[in-house]
Amino acid sequence: MLSRRPFFDPVYRQKLPTRDMLLLKIRNEWGRITVIQTGKVRDVAWWVIWLIVCGVLLIAEMMTFTFVLLWLAVGAAAAALTALALPDHFAVQVLVGSAVALIMTLSTRRFARRWKQRSRGFRDVIDELEGKMGVVIEDIPAGGTGIVKVGSDTWTATSAESLSRDERVEVVRRGTTVLEVRKWRGEA
Repeated sequence: MLSRRPFFDPVYRQKLPTRDMLLLKIRNEWGRITVIQTGKVRDVAWWVIWLIVCGVLLIAEMMTFTFVLLWLAVGAAAAALTALALPDHFAVQVLVGSAVALIMTLSTRRFARRWKQRSRGFRDVIDELEGKMGVVIEDIPAGGTGIVKVGSDTWTATSAESLSRDERVEVVRRGTTVLEVRKWRGEA
């Protein structure tokens, strides 16, 4: 047993274990022992590492919503189950995890593509502003900005031509928050 002498004492430092003598044993709940000695890892509980990889991939999937990382996480979970059954066969764990991830990815791509074609998706009313009629609320000088009312919403608008108040306009294009309008040429 080492005495409690100061670290800077040369006699004390000679008694400290060196890097070559370091032996660390960690016992996990399944009774397997992980031994780390001088930077070498032997007898690793790979199922724990596969579960950590699975968790990291699931967290990354929650940030991206691509469903690609989800299937990789399912593959890592399959590799973890394989590691519990066959702890000494790392290559089998990798093959099982890769095969499950590949099969899940390929089988759901076809389904997702078909589902995406059938669904119309969300269309916002704002996306359908082009071609609608509006009324000028604040004069718009040629090349300048003013305010128009389209439906029940008021928008900042620009126009290549000068438009006066209460004049009917047609929405030509919508930018982020600014509409481009011109004089109404449609039927009343």
